[in-house]
Amino acid sequence: MKRKQISWSRLRKSEGATLWAESAVGGRSSQGLPGFTLVELLVVITIIGILIALLLPAVQGARESARRTQCANNLKQIALAILNFHSAQDRFPDGGKNMCNPPYHPNLDSSRCYTGERNDWGCCSPYDRSEWSWPYYILPYLEQQAIYDQTNNSVIYKTPLPVLHCPTRRRAVLYNNSAKIDYAGNAGSRGGDGADGIIIRKDVGLASQGLPTLIKLDHIRDGASNTLLVAEKQLNPDRFGLTYDDNEPYVAPGWDSEIFRIGTTGSGPVGPYVPRHDSQHPSYVVSDPYSGSNYFGSAHVGMMNAALADGSVRAISYSINPEMFRRLCVRNDKQPIDWSQVQ
Repeated sequence: MKRKQISWSRLRKSEGATLWAESAVGGRSSQGLPGFTLVELLVVITIIGILIALLLPAVQGARESARRTQCANNLKQIALAILNFHSAQDRFPDGGKNMCNPPYHPNLDSSRCYTGERNDWGCCSPYDRSEWSWPYYILPYLEQQAIYDQTNNSVIYKTPLPVLHCPTRRRAVLYNNSAKIDYAGNAGSRGGDGADGIIIRKDVGLASQGLPTLIKLDHIRDGASNTLLVAEKQLNPDRFGLTYDDNEPYVAPGWDSEIFRIGTTGSGPVGPYVPRHDSQHPSYVVSDPYSGSNYFGSAHVGMMNAALADGSVRAISYSINPEMFRRLCVRNDKQPIDWSQVQ
């Protein structure tokens, strides 16, 4: 019997044709593996989209939590810098003054005060560095001695510092061509001079009998752990660098709400002076769209960060009782703080 010769080339061609036919008819790939139909692919894409939608808020929440923590760390550094200034100078830094706030600088021609087209000459800026505000005087204690020693004011005005900016709100860049600050000192319940707070107007005691000329830790009769030192301030996020509480260099705005805020039960443009979210900035509701704010507040949801006079940092709720917040701001009213109504 003759053996039949097997053609291997034909066999391979035959197998290839079979696999091709299976792929065309049964949905198998050229390698014999299962593939995806269009419906299956759409289902997978839909599931991935749902998972992303579910995870995105969690990711955003984690990022905001990190930014809020960084903001609290900024306040911690600022509070420690103020306390180190106090250790070196035996007093807290003051809030500076406008050149036309008495007592006048000896070189100032005070007859020019409140003159000009808008009767505001000298109302909104210091005469020289001796009248600059607390952010300038704590620079050496924030490891910024080089900026403090700069002889060119313009260089200081145009050097933004990350430690002075809340990352939830904005980046540390120039706004309206000058560096800014997102934190304000506690001026108590008196926006005119801060006399019952910790950050007071420079030399106010020399101009008004009975008011303090400086503030020390000994003057905080309510206890350092029960008195606000510095906290986040409310700003208009749509007009950075333009509203009257954000339109001057952070070191030299004069006695201005750029570097101080207050706490009182008295009603302001949007209610009592308690911490408020940026979305409630007065410029949104009053006739002047560039109006400033005397409110503490922040860009965070539900709360702001605040440093107390002992250097600790706490979260303060926007829903805090107005009287309790007033007590936190006034250093010498000898009223107790119920912390359950604060956080």
